[in-house]
Amino acid sequence: MDATAEHLVSEKHDLLALLFDEQTRRLWASTEAQALGRSGVSLVARATGMSRTTVHQGQRLIRGVIELHG
Repeated sequence: MDATAEHLVSEKHDLLALLFDEQTRRLWASTEAQALGRSGVSLVARATGMSRTTVHQGQRLIRGVIELHG
């Protein structure tokens, strides 16, 4: 499952990467990780070459927006 999911995330990232600015890239990665559940952050980091910290930054940004607009 992980290899298939990692491949799919990698393909999506490759298709969309040229359209992303840095913030959008973090947000996209964090939503992918959330959708994957447990170990999603690690899987997305491997699939995209992003650091786990970058994915976590996106998650914090999303939580902040949700709290702001609650």
